[in-house]
Amino acid sequence: MKISLILLMSLMTSLFAQNLKDIPDSLKQDLGTYFTSKSNIPGDEVVNIDESLYSRFRVPEFSYRQLQLGSDNLFSFAMSGGASDIALNFQADYSSFTQSTYNTFSYGVIPVFDLVKQSEADVFSAFQAAIPFDLSQYFAQDYSGFHAFTSGDFKLAKVGDADLLSPLGLTLGAGYGRITSVRPIARAVALATEIGGEITADQLIQIATIITRRNDGYYSKTYKSDDNIFYYNELAEALNAPTQTMRIQQVMENPAFANISDRRIGWHVRSGFSHTLFSDDSTLQSKLVFSAEYARPIGLDRQLMLGFQVAKPENGDSEIKLVGNYSIDHSITWVSNLQLNYDSDAMDIELSTTKVLINKISGRASLGATQPAEGDFGLTFLLHFVYFAF
Repeated sequence: MKISLILLMSLMTSLFAQNLKDIPDSLKQDLGTYFTSKSNIPGDEVVNIDESLYSRFRVPEFSYRQLQLGSDNLFSFAMSGGASDIALNFQADYSSFTQSTYNTFSYGVIPVFDLVKQSEADVFSAFQAAIPFDLSQYFAQDYSGFHAFTSGDFKLAKVGDADLLSPLGLTLGAGYGRITSVRPIARAVALATEIGGEITADQLIQIATIITRRNDGYYSKTYKSDDNIFYYNELAEALNAPTQTMRIQQVMENPAFANISDRRIGWHVRSGFSHTLFSDDSTLQSKLVFSAEYARPIGLDRQLMLGFQVAKPENGDSEIKLVGNYSIDHSITWVSNLQLNYDSDAMDIELSTTKVLINKISGRASLGATQPAEGDFGLTFLLHFVYFAF
């Protein structure tokens, strides 16, 4: 007997009730009407502008943070004969990204907690957390070109009565080129599409600049408590929509708007040395690593990213990895993604789509296929809900 879906919907209802007061009045309407309304479907107002727009916005300085809460199986209860199983699962995903003229820094915290009780057996618990990070420092005058970098993944794992494990995978090296995040441009395009009306590429650059200045704290430092007034008035002026200031604020403060897919442009090649610290696993080896990545926006609503990596361990054959990712923003509330991963152990393909259901709650469906180098073909379908805390 599975009751996880019922409990999950109860949790969603509770979270929705807590945030009901934050929902704009225009969103408190029938969901069918809301999701099929013109305001949620990119129109033809932003015309004759292609992806070259992204290359005009050189190294925008901004930062953002995001926290998602969810579960693959929040609560389940199963009974068969005289045996019963109870399981709990909770996950979170926090990410932070900062980009400035001379450096880029990102990190995340991804904890997963599981609790299982089987019949007369003792309660079994497991806690795992991954903390990935990447820091790049650029030295060239055009803020791309030669750079030094460090990246890695710090992990914590406590499974049952076993000792706490805390390995740190660390890579140090140098590279050439730069992949730049132009997320403010993507947000400017989405905002202009939502508001409607004719707009030029120069105006989109101006809107992206205003959004970037807000992220950097310019308005709060300059205008103090009046920062929102000046910020939204300037956006309205840049959009040629002086009478839609409240509508602009409504769109910008909609949680769905913050979840627009990132846009990245450029390429880089890197070479470094990788080693795992604080681990007793004798199978882990130091490696020389060479990698190359390429990112390109396709149109204004799609993104392509390709990656290639070769790692040569101290002993053994070289390891090759290929990564491909293609995403498309159907609207500010709906994003789809195709992910391909290939290495010497397996090839994985995943097709996923994420839709904002109401306020801060999104639903995500994914279909994955796996072909191991040795073993049977596997197919996985997952459907879960995510709560965007911020």
